[in-house]
Amino acid sequence: MSNYHEKYAQITVELRKRLKLRKHGGIVPFIYRGIANRDTGYEYDIADRAERIRLIDAITADYMREHSEYVAAGLAKWERDGYRGQRPKTQPVNSAILESLADAILDEELTDMNEHKVSQTEYPFLSATQLEERRNREFPLKIAEEVGTDGADYRIPTRKKRPKRDIKFRDRDAHKRNRERSAQYKRDTSPGPITPRVTEAFVQCRGISDAWRRYIAQETEICEV
Repeated sequence: MSNYHEKYAQITVELRKRLKLRKHGGIVPFIYRGIANRDTGYEYDIADRAERIRLIDAITADYMREHSEYVAAGLAKWERDGYRGQRPKTQPVNSAILESLADAILDEELTDMNEHKVSQTEYPFLSATQLEERRNREFPLKIAEEVGTDGADYRIPTRKKRPKRDIKFRDRDAHKRNRERSAQYKRDTSPGPITPRVTEAFVQCRGISDAWRRYIAQETEICEV
């Protein structure tokens, strides 16, 4: 009896496959052999929503009945064993099966790919993909308070706070530059070595100023004459 989950999961898969034929129009038959009619089965036209709802009601009722019997069988066995051991845990229903059956009821709305069905339908239903796409195209209402019709941003400017990681990197780089500048300044302002004797190049420059003064005086005398 524990494999009833797989049985109803397979029924749900077959139902979703048959629902794809609804788009082609016409009658889409689906034969369901439930607990009440296991031998003959009953044929439903799943293209009709009312027929499809009756089918899903029958599938859901049979699933919950078998699930209850499975849970009750576990409790009965525990009672027959004299309540030895731990009480059997209550097994939850398979939510994926029930959710898939609910989606089958809303197949017309969930498979409607009209982009404007939210504005054209009174009570629209969006699939997971359509809901995600809608949210990606939405903008927060906060933008209407800060951005004008001209596209300009009129928010009050605020100073960005640097994260600690950036501050640490900035300080490390600044300290490195400060050390380099300090070393260069020390080299530029420190006194040079003392030269014990005058170099030859400096001696050759001696007397140039006197010669230049005499040359200027001679040029001046020639101009006066």
